[in-house]
Order: sequence, then C-alpha cells, then structure tokens
Amino acid sequence: MYHPELNFEDGNIILRALVRPEEPSEEPFHVSFRVHKSILRMQSEVFDGMMEIPQPPAQDGNDGQIPVVDMLDDAAELIAMLKLIYHPEEILRSSSVQTAFDNLALALPVIRKYQMDKLLQSCVARIHMDCPQTLEEWDMRDEKIALVKKTNDFPWVEHVVIEPAGIITLARRVPEIHSLVPVAFYDLSCADYTLDDTMEIDGDSLGVYLETGHIIVRRSLLAAEDLLILWRGANAMKAEIYDTARNLESRLKLLQYYINIPRDLSHVGCSQPIPGGLEKFISDILIDSIAMPSADPIAWMRIKANATYPDGMCRKCLGKGKNFLMRYRAYLWTKVPEFFS
Repeated sequence: MYHPELNFEDGNIILRALVRPEEPSEEPFHVSFRVHKSILRMQSEVFDGMMEIPQPPAQDGNDGQIPVVDMLDDAAELIAMLKLIYHPEEILRSSSVQTAFDNLALALPVIRKYQMDKLLQSCVARIHMDCPQTLEEWDMRDEKIALVKKTNDFPWVEHVVIEPAGIITLARRVPEIHSLVPVAFYDLSCADYTLDDTMEIDGDSLGVYLETGHIIVRRSLLAAEDLLILWRGANAMKAEIYDTARNLESRLKLLQYYINIPRDLSHVGCSQPIPGGLEKFISDILIDSIAMPSADPIAWMRIKANATYPDGMCRKCLGKGKNFLMRYRAYLWTKVPEFFS
C-alpha cells in the first residue's frame, strides 16, 4: 500500500518500509512512499550516495521502472522524516509544543542517521525554543500554565509544556538536545506523583498528571538509571534548601560569594520587626518550598517574594528577605545541572 500523503505522481523513487502492527495476531505489511530523488539528495549526502546504487524496479506492475529502496527504518519514523522534508511548516510552526515535539521525536533519529544537517538544526532549534533553559524562561512558562489553568482549559496546556520524560528519552538518541535533560529532570521532580505511583490506562503504566498543568507523565519511558537520577537530584536539591534553612547565618557567609547578598540580614533599630525575625521568616519559606512531595521550590520562592504582606511588617526587612529569595532561587537554578546529572 502507498502512503496517502507521500505518494506523488511525478515521484521517481519508491521508499518501502515494513509496518509491524502492535497486535500479535495481525500480519506485518509494507507501506510505500513514492517521492523525488532530487529532494532527498538536496537534504542528505547519504541519500545522494544511495541513489547511485542500482535499485530493482517495483514489482506491482503499476509504476513502470521506478526503482524501489527497502528501508530498514521504523515506518513511523520514516513518515515523520518525509513529512518534515515535504511540509516542514506543519510541524516546525505548530502552535502545540507537545504535538510538534512528538513529531520531531519520531523524525530526529532518522534525520541524524541520514545526516540531514540543515533539517536537524531546524528541528533541534524548535525543541530548544519550546523548552525552558533559563530561569526567566521557566518563569514565563509558569505564567502561561497559570493562565491555562485559570481558564480550566487543561487540554490546551500542551501548547506550552512538553512532557519531560520524552525529552530525557529522546536525548539518548539525539545528543544535540542533551543540554535540556537536567531541567527536564527538575520538571519531573515537580510532578504530582511519587516513584511508587502509577496509573494504568489501557494496560499501559503512564504515571499520573503533572501538578504544573495536568500533562501525562510517560513514566514507562524512563529507565531505571533515569529514576535513580531523578531521586538523587530531587533529594540533593531538598538537602541544599533544608541545610540553608536550618543554618542560614553560616550559609550566608558562603552564599554571598555566589548570589551577591549582604552577609548580615539584620536591621539595626527596626521599629516594626518581622515576628520571629527575618531569618526565621526566610527559613520558614525555604522549608515550605520543599514540604510537599511535588514541590517546585524555585517557583514557590518567587511566589513568596512577590507576595503582599501585612502593613505592620518592616518594609526594609521584607525587602531584604524578598531580595534573598529571588537571588537564592537564581542560585538554585544554576545548580540544577549539578543536582540532576
């Protein structure tokens, strides 16, 4: 059978791939793609070399002497690659970041295999654009998610969030996106599930919903090594925050070299001291940021730093506390690659 969208009347070469149905009772079958040699050659030197090798003509009697190349690639990956070659705008300009990622994840392994360098760069650029890499981008994504959740239109959250397990899995085959993996692990550490929780959907263990927007976590994609990195990273971050909260005075001496804050948070002569003192105020916020299993401490510190507090609290002390929280969360962001490595 020919693929309905990738069967061009003026095509001069047929690529054929084997489809293996998921149901064991169903027989494998071939799908053919009648495409253009010149277009494939423009995209890939590997295809250019393949076209020089004599190929047998089609045997179905419908295509004259059009040569046939039997591909060893997965049919779904080949379809995704060819759609990107012929209709790149449909994927690279998709408004849904998850839909775009799912299509790119299928295509990228074969795009790398056939050394389609320009197309590879465009695909990787799209994924990098959709994944937060800086703290500012993380905050912007949080704001978009909050807007989606406010409208109760949860299916549309896929327009702003890529499911993180997919990023981790794809990076094993596409090293060009490996720099996105630590943040993907951090994203997973904020998910509303424990390592022992699963949810069965049609017999497939998928995990549960992400608290940050109700995106399905495809936990079944993760290898045992991934789960270990996730567990170690989440606990390393919590340990860092807990140690800072419990030993704030001594930690300030160390942190001032990294986040440019005063060594002393005291306010001499304060007429409206914060109940319990500024250090307790900061410590309580830090402890609260890691109190829940699905905590996003970096987001929590931003929320508390931007919160409105009673008029009876010293504005200068509050300013110092908020300044510390904003600078400390920026420091934690720089540590994410170290925690989740």
